[in-house]
Amino acid sequence: MKIFDNVLAKYTIDAEVYTTDTTGTDFVDTLGFSDGMLLVCAGDIATGGTDQYTITVKECDTTNGTYTTTGVTAVFEDDDDNELRTARISNLNTTRKRYLRADLTCSATTISWEGAAVILLGDGADNPVTQDA
Repeated sequence: MKIFDNVLAKYTIDAEVYTTDTTGTDFVDTLGFSDGMLLVCAGDIATGGTDQYTITVKECDTTNGTYTTTGVTAVFEDDDDNELRTARISNLNTTRKRYLRADLTCSATTISWEGAAVILLGDGADNPVTQDA
């Protein structure tokens, strides 16, 4: 099987500069998938000291309900420019709720984090997976 036919990639935090805590811009519907991965790419992190930027995957039963943390995170510090972080999101549609999104939390006095977050869904029930344009 081809990898492209078996995974679906969805943005949840758009690629741009963030200067405040941010709720994910898009939810990800995991229906029909059993495994996933968070991919977070950081660009320029324009701060100093011991600042941290945490991307946290959250889940909910509905698209517009109250999202709760899953325990899946990716953490960047002030010297982690141009780095990639990944984390597995297991047990989709068994112990996890249907909808996922990633939120950015900043523990910095001068916030400037550049990056994006994508959730990859894999092991789809219907293969090949229909990719959005």
